Amino acid sequence: MVKKIVSKNLLNLPKSFKRLYGDLKEKQYDLCFDSRTIEPGQSFFALRGDKFDASSFIPEVLKKNPPLIITDNSQAASEFSTEDCPFIVCEDTITYLQELAHIHMLHWKKENSEKKIIGITGSNGKTTTKEMLFHFLDSAFPGKVIRTLGNLNNHIGVPFTLLSAQINHHILIIEMGTNHPGEIKVLCDLAMPDAGIITSIGQAHLEFFKTTEKVFLEKKNLCNSVIENTKGLGTFVINKEDPYLAKIEHFEGLKTFGELEGDFRISYSDQAVTVENKEEKIVLKNENILGKHNFRNLVASFLLASTLYPWEKEKFIKASKSFKPSSNRSSWVEKGKGKFFLDAYNANPASMKASLEGFVDFLKKSNVAISKCFFILGDMNELGENAPRLHEEIGFLLRELGVSNVAFIGRYGEFYNKGFNGVQNIFESKKAFEKEWEKISKKFKFFFIKASRSLQLESLLDIN
Repeated sequence: MVKKIVSKNLLNLPKSFKRLYGDLKEKQYDLCFDSRTIEPGQSFFALRGDKFDASSFIPEVLKKNPPLIITDNSQAASEFSTEDCPFIVCEDTITYLQELAHIHMLHWKKENSEKKIIGITGSNGKTTTKEMLFHFLDSAFPGKVIRTLGNLNNHIGVPFTLLSAQINHHILIIEMGTNHPGEIKVLCDLAMPDAGIITSIGQAHLEFFKTTEKVFLEKKNLCNSVIENTKGLGTFVINKEDPYLAKIEHFEGLKTFGELEGDFRISYSDQAVTVENKEEKIVLKNENILGKHNFRNLVASFLLASTLYPWEKEKFIKASKSFKPSSNRSSWVEKGKGKFFLDAYNANPASMKASLEGFVDFLKKSNVAISKCFFILGDMNELGENAPRLHEEIGFLLRELGVSNVAFIGRYGEFYNKGFNGVQNIFESKKAFEKEWEKISKKFKFFFIKASRSLQLESLLDIN
């Protein structure tokens, strides 16, 4: 959870403001929305959602002497407000949070017309791309760039990121996630992005979107917003060879790339990707990432950064070598005698396919026999009625890739195994797999681990 968020001048109260209990002083407030981590001097934002009501923790929070509490609970405000701790009461805490963030953005952008808000979305790779872009931009503008922390990319996380922008920050990188139609537009209306990237379109959250075409239309809202906010001049980067992203009509700020199509042509070599057009040829090297999909993310990040700030291009080229994936996302972990390729933060069919192919390609280039590797695949969630078929297709892919040692974990294990066409280890849960894991982890040297976040397969390394 985000702990420290600075909101400048809360006197510009959103429309959903209902009543103020006490005197609100004009100053900066550090806002915290997690009662478990609030520190003395921080203000408390008592959010209420469908499954939680943080106002119930107000008596406990008051022990930390907060200078302000925001809530929709007028009874608590009446009972607990003091001269040292006024209460803002609003009609709906989440609506208030979003309106407050939008007001803050309007004031933040007025301070300097050169400030940039960059949006990133996509079915796969948006968090990695966000971190890559931050790595590039922070190398040129240290201390002036902020980005979404962790995976806080929804209707609550995005507003808190926006509120974290201070006067010394010049660039905001906002990751935008969605699992229901209309959510990207809401986030864009709050953030008002003037540049962006859509990483890819794939079979994600089909439980709610039903078709990949609808996923595309949802993600395309980011591009629509950038066009609207900049009159078509804002920089926007896409992979031209993604069949859905290729449908985006050309506008002045659009930059495209691909192996055979696009403004920039790319080609892969050992731990590097070459980017070229009629004017120049650039090689981006990195020994810390694996798979073409991650090098495509590196290209998208580089093109956006170097288009926005061309005078810093040499710094960006140099910075490409030092990027390392964040934990649990396409990262290598060495423990004992084992080498683990851990991609256990999320999973859908496209990301699973890309990770598997990238890992097997690495094995071939490293002259490691696939028979010396063990693969652990867990459920890919939120696929709706398509889930059995899509898990079966990944099982078939494993067989095509020549995989022989594999365990399937979760409720869709039998469908993985059906496509794999083998009598393999199927476990209903991670806990059921743990006893077998103690033997397997000592038998092999290389491991591939990937599943949706809910399975938390990264914890297997703790018992290795």
